[in-house]
Amino acid sequence: TRSGPLGCCRNPVGDIDLDLPLSRPTPADTSLDWARLGLATPPSEVFAGSGAGSGGFLVAVGEQAAWVCRARLDLAELARTDQRPLVLTAPGDGPVDVVSRVFAPTLGIDEDPVTGSAHALLAPYWMGRLGVDELACHQASARGGELRAAIVDERVVLTGRAVVMGHL
Repeated sequence: TRSGPLGCCRNPVGDIDLDLPLSRPTPADTSLDWARLGLATPPSEVFAGSGAGSGGFLVAVGEQAAWVCRARLDLAELARTDQRPLVLTAPGDGPVDVVSRVFAPTLGIDEDPVTGSAHALLAPYWMGRLGVDELACHQASARGGELRAAIVDERVVLTGRAVVMGHL
């Protein structure tokens, strides 16, 4: 990967733990026209990542999970106006702390089902904002995914179930 070797192992309960380098949120300049992109309500905050693994993400923060889940982005407009993958995120509902979606049309991925590298950036942001040591995360793509995130020694450990999608 761009961030070096990544450790991954099955934990005692059968879930997979993925160890990623932590990425710190940094202020981001963007000239995106959010309404033209398809968001009726603009984000309350926008930031980018710093770090090898998730430094290329642009993150738009909303105030409600529905803002993320109901978003219908104009992906052609996103590809024309910003080359970075766009993460939409907001506080979760119920047992979920954080909800997100990841769009990367310039990389040939309209919407990524579950994006570990994005959570290496979302984890420190949301843990700081929510004042918690662990997060329950839901990536609200069509396939969807549930992850738990924790920070250990300046690394983000993501835990969840995995499905083998192909092999070498």
